[in-house]
Amino acid sequence: MNDYKALKEKYFAYLKAYKKLNNGSLKGATSFSEFYISQTYVTVYSDPRIIALMGYN
Repeated sequence: MNDYKALKEKYFAYLKAYKKLNNGSLKGATSFSEFYISQTYVTVYSDPRIIALMGYN
């Protein structure tokens, strides 16, 4: 549950930065579901160094 809370805070920080860099607009920002999948699965399972440590090589 703490991981989810930290991820949610990270997402809100992303939105704040995105809005600042996009002239005050959130148009085109990544949805929370895409952000969640990217941060939890894609970044872990697409890194060959981590996969090698898991023994999936």
